[in-house]
Amino acid sequence: MLNLWRLHLLRELSVLGTISAVAESQGLTRPAVSAQLALLETESKSRLFERGGRGISLTPAGERLANRANELLDLADNIQSEMEAAGADVAGEVRISAFGSIAAGLMASVFKEAAARHPSLELSIEEIESAGGLKAVVSRKVDIAIIDEWAEVEPYASSVELQLLGVDHFVAVTSAQHPVALKRKKKVALQELSLDRWTINKGAPAYRAALLRACYSAGFTPREISSCRNMLATLALIRDAGLVSVLPAIGFREVGRIPGLHIAPLEPPVTRNILMATPKGTSSRPNVRAVIALLREAIASQPPAPPKRAKLV
Repeated sequence: MLNLWRLHLLRELSVLGTISAVAESQGLTRPAVSAQLALLETESKSRLFERGGRGISLTPAGERLANRANELLDLADNIQSEMEAAGADVAGEVRISAFGSIAAGLMASVFKEAAARHPSLELSIEEIESAGGLKAVVSRKVDIAIIDEWAEVEPYASSVELQLLGVDHFVAVTSAQHPVALKRKKKVALQELSLDRWTINKGAPAYRAALLRACYSAGFTPREISSCRNMLATLALIRDAGLVSVLPAIGFREVGRIPGLHIAPLEPPVTRNILMATPKGTSSRPNVRAVIALLREAIASQPPAPPKRAKLV
């Protein structure tokens, strides 16, 4: 009989692509993963892997077994969800991944409410960009991944369940001495920032690509001289060095007004959908369902997005 744990490792390999990535996601050593996969190959009496100079890849037989393993593991998840739902206790660990602005803007309030309402619930959070969050969900490294609509979902469609969490809108951020700030403009057009020096986070490639396309559509190419993952560093460069940027409004919810900065919605408005991804069949578990409800409450309490909508496309 094929070992369920080894089938899980095979599915991990089909998603993550390398033995090193599988080992990291499972907290194992690379040789330990290789040994388990070799045993699976022996058990299946089939050649499941191609080994070459560039690493390991699945043979057609390996791909077929990975697909069937995915079905089997999804069934196991469904059975566990049904058993947990029967008990209806909101307890245990729920692991969440979220990209930076969501982690900054939502998670503190979610953790606070979870502690107050569900004391037996244990939450953990890891900041992961959307593409990595999807992989983490498929490999069961996290229970809920908060992602944006730019993530490439199609390769994982059979393994994840997606729900809309809410809509985030983008804001222009300049120093208080910038012309748009001195004019006290309540809304800013991208064209008004066309001559400025920009800071754009290259560590969030989907966001950067969408922002660049919006600037191109507005008739200019932004002059990028800075890329910072850290929001505080980005804001310091805007406030003290006169750079500009376009950032997600939700990231400012917990910090409020910041002296020395001018923050204004874009005109026309620019928004994106925020999604929740869970392993298929697990969203009905009482603890996961409770966290999803807390996330919806948290995002619903943010200031409403502008009525008109234009996407970064």
